[in-house]
Amino acid sequence: MTKHPIAFFTFNLTTYSGAARQALTLADHLEERPIFFNVEPGRTSVEQATAGQGEHTVIHLPPSRARGLAAVAWYTRRHRIRLYHLHGLVGVGLLAGLALRKPIVLKTTLLGSDDFDSLSTKPGARLIMPLVRRVDANIVLSGALEAINRKYLPGERVHRWPNAAELPDAFGPKGAPIFITVGLVCHRKRTKLAIQKFLDRYADLEGAKLLVIGPGGSDFGLEEGDQAYYEECLSLIPQSRRSQVVFTGSLSREDLQEHYRTALGFLSFSESEGMPNALLEAMAANCVPIVGEIGGVSREIIAHGEQGFVLGQDAHAPPIEEVRRVSESGAARARIADAFSFAKLAQQYAGLYRQLLG
Repeated sequence: MTKHPIAFFTFNLTTYSGAARQALTLADHLEERPIFFNVEPGRTSVEQATAGQGEHTVIHLPPSRARGLAAVAWYTRRHRIRLYHLHGLVGVGLLAGLALRKPIVLKTTLLGSDDFDSLSTKPGARLIMPLVRRVDANIVLSGALEAINRKYLPGERVHRWPNAAELPDAFGPKGAPIFITVGLVCHRKRTKLAIQKFLDRYADLEGAKLLVIGPGGSDFGLEEGDQAYYEECLSLIPQSRRSQVVFTGSLSREDLQEHYRTALGFLSFSESEGMPNALLEAMAANCVPIVGEIGGVSREIIAHGEQGFVLGQDAHAPPIEEVRRVSESGAARARIADAFSFAKLAQQYAGLYRQLLG
């Protein structure tokens, strides 16, 4: 019987979740092999599968809380799981961890959604917040999240650690004015603003193109999916520019990585994030970030003018010459290699797990 001393709890591991993708890649870098408990729509019974490069065991849980708790308890005993790591507030994991007296690591993933101020205003907060205050460690991704959550937990239990990105093989400088924006096409991501910045500054350049990569509309079954907003984005593009702005829908990881490698710039003006995977992955491929403040997160990652560009909503995107200058320097990729590597992050988590299990 394989031992899994650590359990990861995720949402939407097989559909579209940046937090779940971070968890899966982190698992590939840990010496211990976590077992995954995953919650997502459409599951009617407990199902076992594998995922990730390490073919990690995944237990898909049904929506019934009672059946989910029973499944978690059974697999916890069977695999001798000793610690729970929640990638987001996965309620079944929090309840099971407290009931079974397991150390709990809770990762706060999104400002305005699962930060503790936001949780305290949601229905059921009187029940949720006393449970949240009992977690053994809380991982936050940014200074804004840290400031909020430290109001609820002692400082020594709140750890500010970023997301991470893997570094693809090195490659030469880029020149063609090809840009990408990555993520669900929705109000929060402000996809329209990314399209507008491209049209205003770069669309007149020879060979210019913007790829809008990610699901959109209401057909994807995602909470933030919005068909009307998706159509607004389409209507923003003049007929003469339709061939230059391409909506790809969701892509495989391999295809997405190839676009990161070939694109000169990455556009993103999201209202709020924890720490966007797409931004880190783009920079790792030396794709120059041209982004909004993203609730202050951008300036924690990017030195403006050196590793990319952080813009106000009404600011013009930088001239193409400036974008190419940053690309040729390789500074965006170097920033990820220095401060946002999975190897370093895995060491931090391994140390925390040892401390809590000790």
